[in-house]
Amino acid sequence: MKKFLFSLSSAALGCLLLSVWASTAASASATFTVDAFDVNRHISNLDSRFVTSVLDTTPTFSGEYDVLDFTDGTRGTGGFFGVNNPFPGNLTTTFVLEAAGQFRVAEDGEYTFRVRHDDGARLAINGMNVINFPRLTAPRTSFGTVFLNAGLNDLSGLFFENGGQAIFEVGIASGAGVRSKGAFSLVTAAIPEPATWLMMILGFAIVGLVHKRRTSVVQSLS
Repeated sequence: MKKFLFSLSSAALGCLLLSVWASTAASASATFTVDAFDVNRHISNLDSRFVTSVLDTTPTFSGEYDVLDFTDGTRGTGGFFGVNNPFPGNLTTTFVLEAAGQFRVAEDGEYTFRVRHDDGARLAINGMNVINFPRLTAPRTSFGTVFLNAGLNDLSGLFFENGGQAIFEVGIASGAGVRSKGAFSLVTAAIPEPATWLMMILGFAIVGLVHKRRTSVVQSLS
């Protein structure tokens, strides 16, 4: 009888897992988390102690975006792709921007990243700085190349604006040292593979089941 009940519970658990997995996969969205910190003072460098202290505070505004393509709308700040999202909270003067998320590539190989920015910007891929221009600048384009494995990769970006024109746009192209405008596309956020979600859910379920069985054993012995 106990074996039958356990089999029934296992079947019910399996149905629950499939239901939760389907719901999670359907509702999950692929986004970069972007935090914006509005500040009321001069900023000149991403490496300053002030910027470091700002990043330890609560963001003034936060948002979820499928691509990183922002501009304040001033003349000369349009990106290469024309998405031109306003910065979170429509910030335009002095602020710091932090972005994080994952993206996917289809094949192993060298990839070139392109960041259009004003002012300073830093782009890290899988924890490695690929682009690092921390200082004040007029609108400029910076490039960096890195080897990526097929599948999901981590991206983090840091940007500051010190008044005037503001733009931050991140693109990617297959190959090393690419400079052709037409070869790039916007880096698009990606969610984990469905199998990854299922494994995570299954892991939590197993932990819960083991805990429940241990509790039952303890109660029966007491």
